[in-house]
Amino acid sequence: MASTQAETISGGPRCQRLGEILIGRKLIETEDLEKALELQKERGDKLGKILVGDKGMTLYIFTKDVPDQSNCSGDCLKKWPPLKTLGKPNLGAGVDASLISTASLPDGSMILTYNKMPLYYFAGDAAAGDVKGEGVGSVWFVISPLGKVIPLPAPIPTPKPKKNNGMGGGYTY
Repeated sequence: MASTQAETISGGPRCQRLGEILIGRKLIETEDLEKALELQKERGDKLGKILVGDKGMTLYIFTKDVPDQSNCSGDCLKKWPPLKTLGKPNLGAGVDASLISTASLPDGSMILTYNKMPLYYFAGDAAAGDVKGEGVGSVWFVISPLGKVIPLPAPIPTPKPKKNNGMGGGYTY
């Protein structure tokens, strides 16, 4: 009989409920949780509440996916590993259970979906708190516990220098 495993997803800038689950499973130590909470706080200050998976790693959606169907395959899945599940996932506080479902991947495995959108990690994120996948290709974004895409913050416009039209300041003879 195959064992049932599930990834953990959670929402919120401090991610305490995820830590409690991981400590309970003896997957992390208290010191690791404290470090992850600090990293999550820093990340949350920039993007607000976002979904994270096992060990506090950021979860992303691919805007080229359609509801309940992944359009990421081959090399895409190497850069963007799916949040797979073999059973019912463990949900943290702030995660809406009614938004959780699954979709099939081409290999027959199941990817967890949130608000009908498949969830992925980014291979470029090395540690809890990393959000290096946010905005990649203008198609990869973090997702809120409400199931909404969190876009990149708008850039702050920089003032343009005034042009000198040749009419100022100098003396003419």
